[in-house]
Amino acid sequence: MKLHVFEMRHLREETRKLFHSDMRIVVDFLAEGSGYRSDRKIVHKAALIRMIRVLSGDNDPEDVEQWMHEQGIREEDEIRVCELFDQYERRGLARGKAEGRIAGRAEGKIEGRAEGEELFASLAQSLIEGGRLDDLRRALSDRGYRTRLYAEAGLS
Repeated sequence: MKLHVFEMRHLREETRKLFHSDMRIVVDFLAEGSGYRSDRKIVHKAALIRMIRVLSGDNDPEDVEQWMHEQGIREEDEIRVCELFDQYERRGLARGKAEGRIAGRAEGKIEGRAEGEELFASLAQSLIEGGRLDDLRRALSDRGYRTRLYAEAGLS
């Protein structure tokens, strides 16, 4: 028995054009990535959304029907890929905002603190190498002066 295996994301465009219906959307999505947009009509909405979610690394693709119901989308409705993706993207942003508010604040503080430390370390290193110890001392206590030094050093 022969089995031909193709890595769908590397199919050439002329090969992808041979696919019809929703499978064309899938192979184009794989080839073009998350920035993929199309005006193609979707035939099997729930199945397509579930497949795209799995291919995108989503571990929980089972709430598709609930989401479609919340959006007022029925399988028999005519909808295009770009409309569906836009709605789904808005859902993800809303969910991310809701879930990420609390966790995001703590993570954001940690990340911000780390970035700030790295930025100041770079400024301090630059000032030390330039023999500008007085500027470094002033930067420790004067936020406005420190901001000017960041800009001067190209770190802002």
